[in-house]
Amino acid sequence: MPSSKEVRDFERGIDLHPEWPRVICFGDSWFNYPVKLIDLNKQFERLYRKAFFYNESVLGRESSQLKKLRMRLQGLLQQYQFDVLLLSMGGNDVVGSELREFIKHSDEPRISARALGDAYPP
Repeated sequence: MPSSKEVRDFERGIDLHPEWPRVICFGDSWFNYPVKLIDLNKQFERLYRKAFFYNESVLGRESSQLKKLRMRLQGLLQQYQFDVLLLSMGGNDVVGSELREFIKHSDEPRISARALGDAYPP
């Protein structure tokens, strides 16, 4: 989860550059890994310098905790109007029907990876 300084920096950035995309990283250690070379959040920040990243991830977070944090995530999505949601959760702790709760329904709008790349080039 972001420190108060990281939240202030994020808010200051989106005030200065409201046209830049806003990305929230929500999940587990893949976005919050102690070794910064492995941390996906830091890699994305280096690739996409004209985007603002809000890292709401926690090392060791389990999928069951993500379900409990759904209201918090919805609040953040509404508050900051993110353009991209990056979700990482341990595939080995998602069993059976639980996975369906985290996947879009077939009638929901989709965006292709190519369209996303065209909209937000590195």
